[in-house]
Order: sequence, then structure tokens, then C-alpha cells
Amino acid sequence: MLRLILSTALPLLAPALFFMAWVWLRGRYVTRHGGQAPSVETTTWFWLAAAGLLLAALVLGVTALLEPGGTPGQEYRPPVVVDGKIVPGGFTPDRPVSGGDAPK
Repeated sequence: MLRLILSTALPLLAPALFFMAWVWLRGRYVTRHGGQAPSVETTTWFWLAAAGLLLAALVLGVTALLEPGGTPGQEYRPPVVVDGKIVPGGFTPDRPVSGGDAPK
């Protein structure tokens, strides 16, 4: 469990935690010095992160719509190495679904 946290969750959450700590510390500094604490929504980093998330979602959606995939009944055959050469993978031709293999 610790390995999962250190290798997955920590790298994903660390930038957000550092940013939140910076906003909190900056807000304390400005408040102590007579100014007004900056809002998270007015900082450049908030809008950059929001734009990055929007672009990532857009790329994932476009890839899902434009990337050719298999049809029901096809099986994916991964690439293999034969005699030192890579044979590309792909989808097998359609197979008719027999009565025993049909989903219920």
C-alpha cells in the first residue's frame, strides 16, 4: 500500500499540495502586511491548471472518437517479435458469435 501511495498518489497530489501551501502562506503574508489576500481564482496558476485539465480532457475525447477500434466480435492481437522482427498487432477479422459464446 505504501508503494502505491509513493509511486502514484504522491506524484499526482504533490504539485497541488505545494500550490495550496503557497496560496495559504502568501495569503498570511499579505494579510499581516496590511493588504488583501489574493483569491485563488485570480492567480495565473489557477487558470493555467484549468486550461491544462480542459485540454487534456479534449485530447482524450478526440482520441476516443477518432482512433479506430475494434468492433464487437473482434479480438486484439498484440505486437510480437518473430525472428528478431516486430510483427505489428491489430484486430482479428470478425468471428460469428455462436450460441454458446453469446452474451446473456
